[in-house]
Amino acid sequence: MAKRGGDAGTEPSGPEPIKGGETPAPSPVINDGGSSTEAGGDTSAEPEGEFIAREDLKIAGYGAPDRAVRSYLAALAANDVDAMADALIPEKAEEFRNLMSVPALSGDILRGMTNSPVLQRSGVRIVGKDEVADDEIRVSIRFGSVAEATANDVTTVYTLKRIAGDWKIADTRRAE
Repeated sequence: MAKRGGDAGTEPSGPEPIKGGETPAPSPVINDGGSSTEAGGDTSAEPEGEFIAREDLKIAGYGAPDRAVRSYLAALAANDVDAMADALIPEKAEEFRNLMSVPALSGDILRGMTNSPVLQRSGVRIVGKDEVADDEIRVSIRFGSVAEATANDVTTVYTLKRIAGDWKIADTRRAE
């Protein structure tokens, strides 16, 4: 189970429920705010629940849901509109590109991107995954390290769909 909160010995009450009352599966990872290890597992693999420092966010491909989210967040941190659109399902990518083609809207969107929590915090933590169907999964993240966590932090839930072997973001919501 991922540890959250300012105290290293504080156990969380569990992942926050997402819309519809479903709860993301807890991560089998112990997160100390800067590094993670899978309980009893191989630490050389990229573990679920790993803390990803902002400077380590890179386009990681779309072959796995957590890599697709990582790629999207890397694009967001870099203000890379084309890479952001690439991370979305085709309908959302087209919508996003259409919005970005309107100068008045694109300026507002770009300003919003510069205020994104991905740029305000030291990184992100994947705190849960919930398989909805064979081709749909929800990935829950929290911005910042455990040490940065505050009572006002929210969990962001990305719904991804597998399209032609790639995972793409279909929806983004705050957990309720």
